[in-house]
Amino acid sequence: MQLGRGERIESLDNARPEIRNVTERAQRFLRLAALLAVILAAVAVALAAERYMRRHLDGCAVMRCMGASGLQLLLIHGGEFLLFGLAATLAGCFVGFAVQRGAATVAGRLAGDSTARARRYCPGCTACWLVLR
Repeated sequence: MQLGRGERIESLDNARPEIRNVTERAQRFLRLAALLAVILAAVAVALAAERYMRRHLDGCAVMRCMGASGLQLLLIHGGEFLLFGLAATLAGCFVGFAVQRGAATVAGRLAGDSTARARRYCPGCTACWLVLR
């Protein structure tokens, strides 16, 4: 692509100062919001783990009295967490893939383009399609 006379490409690096300031403030706000979301998720996981531990404490005590070792209990509960975590991860990947592909299709139809052309602008769709294919 060649630029005509008097044309130039502007990016955030060489944009006007007021545009650059607004985008920098927005980026700081989004970073802060992401950090808050991570902290909130960590607190939720800690509360869920504590509740899980309280519910299963009596069962673990009975299993220990019946002769189960600490390693066996760890393998039982760790395996359960691993299976549920894997199932949730796969479900999240498939839902995310479907939503992203649907959004690309809708955007392509709104723009009057075919789905394949819209998918080109959605690199996540292409990556998921290659992995899941």
